[in-house]
Amino acid sequence: MYVVDGEDVVYQEHVRGAMGVEFGCAPGTLVYTVADATGRPSKVVETAVARAGSGAGSGAGRWTPQSPEATVVFEDDDPAHFVGVQRTKDWGGLVINSVAKTSSEAFLLGGDGAARSVRRRRDGVTYAVERFAGRLVMMSDERGEHAIYVRREDADEDEADGDSDDAWQMLYAPAGGETVIEDMTVNRNAITVLERNTTTGLPVVRVLPLSLAGGGKSTKIGNSPDVPVVDVERSFLVPVPDFALDCRFGANEEFASDLVELEFLSPVVPTIRIGFDVVTKTSYMATDADMEDDGVMIENNLNNYTAVRVPFTSTAGGHTIPLTLAYRNDASNPSPALWIAYGAYGECLDMEYSPFLMSLMNRGFKIIWCHVRGGGELGRAFYHAGRRRNLEHSAADLRECLAFMKEKGVTSRNAVFSHSAGAIAACGALDLADAVVLESPFVDLVGAMREDAHALTRHEYDEFGDPSDEHDRAVMRRACPQARLATTGARPAMLLCSGTDDEHVSAESVRRYAQTYGGAAALWENAYDGHLPDTADELLATRAGQLAFIIDAVGRCDVGDVYNS
Repeated sequence: MYVVDGEDVVYQEHVRGAMGVEFGCAPGTLVYTVADATGRPSKVVETAVARAGSGAGSGAGRWTPQSPEATVVFEDDDPAHFVGVQRTKDWGGLVINSVAKTSSEAFLLGGDGAARSVRRRRDGVTYAVERFAGRLVMMSDERGEHAIYVRREDADEDEADGDSDDAWQMLYAPAGGETVIEDMTVNRNAITVLERNTTTGLPVVRVLPLSLAGGGKSTKIGNSPDVPVVDVERSFLVPVPDFALDCRFGANEEFASDLVELEFLSPVVPTIRIGFDVVTKTSYMATDADMEDDGVMIENNLNNYTAVRVPFTSTAGGHTIPLTLAYRNDASNPSPALWIAYGAYGECLDMEYSPFLMSLMNRGFKIIWCHVRGGGELGRAFYHAGRRRNLEHSAADLRECLAFMKEKGVTSRNAVFSHSAGAIAACGALDLADAVVLESPFVDLVGAMREDAHALTRHEYDEFGDPSDEHDRAVMRRACPQARLATTGARPAMLLCSGTDDEHVSAESVRRYAQTYGGAAALWENAYDGHLPDTADELLATRAGQLAFIIDAVGRCDVGDVYNS
């Protein structure tokens, strides 16, 4: 590792195996995480920075001759926990996070090198800790869905009470169940909250401003008479463009700034980035998207393509399954369709513009994103409804939506695309698909979850199940794509892609699935370097091959039917 010391770049020989690195609490120190033998980040280490020599003597420009001592300040031996360290945005503290899939514990690292618990681990509860107006704030789902809490000022006076429920006061939770909190960011004058509508999953951006004048449902952050307050009644919404089907925070690294960077996403419009001023309530373009050529292209796409979110109500379970449809306005009914599904880790499907998908739309395809349970589009409850013993629900949602759209004459032939853990959903609907494309698919669920030597295995128990638990094992066998081959006769055309150096999914398991598939399965080994295509060259080559496969298997058009771009 290297650090810049004045005009010198100094090699830090004593910093070995560092994964995440932050500046320490004391001047001239670094704090970083290191991994155990399985590759799991398990320790936090603090060390002084080795400095270059200074002055005109013989030490000028040289490194310090001795290596500073590296001290372990935190360690977590549980193989289900991954450890990380980060500075709060205002640089007022260092937070250590010990994170499992559905629980976490937060510690504050003090100047004395001691890690003190901010919020202890509770089953099924996660925390994200920041600092705002001089106080610790926390986003937590301890009441089922996320809410935002502030640590009471008097809680710090008695360390034993710092983790009690009384030590934390709720600042904000969505009212009426119409939205759920997904994320938050803080700056000097506001907390900005990213929420989702609980029916559609569409984004809502809310600003909770600071004020010196209380009133309404204002919440004090401290005891001083002129202390800032958060006034819930003065909260306001940031305008979200009609075309935006998703929103995410940008970098937002400057705590002292009043600008919050937001990114608005649509499958048919390149990402629009703005800086929103939380004090003046005005927006500034943070990208070149307002240039004349880009503006013409955006207007053209909005006039000629449709991207819309449709909440579908399951007839089987009565729950909502959001669907996103994108197509050229002159597409016919029925038409070939590419379905995209995932349903794991509480992750939302990517709504970012893709020229590869536009290419399919220009050939008459509809693109349908099926936001199945296990994803995060409708909040934490929606995620929990698709994990572990509910693992089969993601495939059930995809199956119901595939059948419904075909029955209603919206789609004709269907291709299904997914990656990694999304293979569990995709391979559960083989009998309703005409083609399937899988990237680095997690197909050997039962076998992989027995590999205790792998860093991810115990970490994934809350997601996929514990193989030592009888009930979990039964669900895993029914959901496992490899095991399903023995119980289903459907064999649509399939393309399986794997990476050269994939640390998440075994290339051998993908090869074995292709060999035992028993149908028209094409295996594209070493399609990219890592777990998924990453570089521009990898994306271009991989997507081109996948599109050719999909068009050949599902949507071969006569020349006269191909749309002009």
